[in-house]
Amino acid sequence: VSTQSTGSSGINAEYGKQGGSIAASFTLESSEIKLQQSDVHVDKASKDHKFSPVRFSVKMEGSGSKITGTITGDKLTCDDQSGYLVYYQRIPRPPAHGPPPGSFMLMIDGCPKPPRRSSGRPTFYY
Repeated sequence: VSTQSTGSSGINAEYGKQGGSIAASFTLESSEIKLQQSDVHVDKASKDHKFSPVRFSVKMEGSGSKITGTITGDKLTCDDQSGYLVYYQRIPRPPAHGPPPGSFMLMIDGCPKPPRRSSGRPTFYY
């Protein structure tokens, strides 16, 4: 299953303002298995890599070889600034380098930016 998430500002990044709204789209494709909407999940990831369902609305279309969806959220707060992951059936293992497919970071204007690590295994602030 191939997952790609995109927001209005591009792949893997979405920006919003406190009190504002966001919209991000995603596509899942597979030539190997028949996709079902009930197996698609969108989770918020904490700094310590714990996942919880998003508070945003998720709408999907399609089945079979392709599912497209849109994630929308209103009344954004600093608590919404986090990483998010769109995945099929179960949370994938973290890749050796970079963020996992289907992930995006939501940055909220006016909120403290998450700290960055300069060496070692990447830390995902989701």
